[in-house]
Parts: sequence; structure tokens; C-alpha cells
Amino acid sequence: MEELSCRPEEAVIIGDDARSDVAGPLETGLQGILVRTGKYRVGVEAYAEPGGGRVAEDIAAAVSLILRETGGGPGRSGASRVK
Repeated sequence: MEELSCRPEEAVIIGDDARSDVAGPLETGLQGILVRTGKYRVGVEAYAEPGGGRVAEDIAAAVSLILRETGGGPGRSGASRVK
């Protein structure tokens, strides 16, 4: 992350495994979005949401969430923190 000039709280991990893709990164100060695809199983949100993780239907919805929260998008930097 240092090479990207990115602080941990500015990084977002998107994944389908609530424990390793979302809960783990949340514990290190990264942000996480659980997607309901692949390894996702109903009820696993309980591992992600208490730590501040969010849930999206798929990768496209997760990216839309990030862009909406950062003000990013075509022609915009989108460099502010996702909340």
C-alpha cells in the first residue's frame, strides 16, 4: 500500500469470503465489502457487518458503492475515503 501512497483506511477489499476477504482485512484497518457471489453463503454477513464491512450483490454493485461514497466515477479522482 505504501507503493500506492494509500493508507489502510483508504483501501477496500472486495470478496466473497466473509471471514478471509472481509473480516480479516477489517481487523487490520482496511475496509471490506462482501459480495453475494462465489463462496458467499446466506448468513455469513454476521462475520463482516459488525466490524464495519458492507454487503453488495456483486462486484459491479460493490464498485458502484465505492464510487458513490467517494464521489468518484468517470473523470473524477475518487480519492477520498470510503465511509
